[in-house]
Amino acid sequence: MTVDINELACEATLKTAAINHAKHIDSINADLTSCLAKHFKADIILFNPPYVPSPPEELLGKGAF
Repeated sequence: MTVDINELACEATLKTAAINHAKHIDSINADLTSCLAKHFKADIILFNPPYVPSPPEELLGKGAF
């Protein structure tokens, strides 16, 4: 089960799952907290934080790795 507030992200998730022959993938277009409150309870929630643009000076380096 995936949840995203962006409808295009939900569509991309389903297309990527289909290309990779993943089964039992569903995508709900909603914000995470209201989706959980309305649809199901979870013991563990994994998520990416919202996208935050990086300043140009952070993009010039090779990162920590």
